[in-house]
Amino acid sequence: MIQPFLLLRVKAVYLITTNADPEWTGYQEQYEALTAGVTRWTSLVAGHADLEAAAAQVQSYLKDYCGAGDRFHGAILATRAADELMVSSARDVGEKCAQLGAALQNDLNTLLRSSNALMIALAAGALLLSVLMGILVTRGIVRPLNRVIAGLRAGPRRLRTQPVRCPRVRSNSPPATANRLRRSKRRAVRSKRWRP
Repeated sequence: MIQPFLLLRVKAVYLITTNADPEWTGYQEQYEALTAGVTRWTSLVAGHADLEAAAAQVQSYLKDYCGAGDRFHGAILATRAADELMVSSARDVGEKCAQLGAALQNDLNTLLRSSNALMIALAAGALLLSVLMGILVTRGIVRPLNRVIAGLRAGPRRLRTQPVRCPRVRSNSPPATANRLRRSKRRAVRSKRWRP
């Protein structure tokens, strides 16, 4: 009876160390062997009151020992169930994180597309505005220049169509007076104050 009990203790230590199903099966088989041995010993000591009390006490200890083993095995099964639950929960969390990441990436892509479209529209609007401003500024400069050019072109035409009447310079006038009259005539033509 002592040898099966020691073997039961060894099986229990292996079960505690490994938490494996084969060790639990070995523990149960050894417990059944020990229980069969204690039952045989109890039948052998029948009729001896002191030994019957000891046999009853040993059987009580074995039941407690078996109850502790059953509770330990229940804890092993609960740990496995908790591990499986944690793994499945972690997998679900991972999938939800992946879905959330994909949704955030889609939102980011949408935001980037709308931002790019807005930037392109603003750039096109700025380009159009700068072209319009360029046209307006150019017209503001070119119109007065065209008027000046038209006025400059009209002067020679007018001179061709309407000859300039200058006072005749007499040949007996001194050259300085003739030169002065020519200069005043040129100034008058340039300043458009002179009318024929």
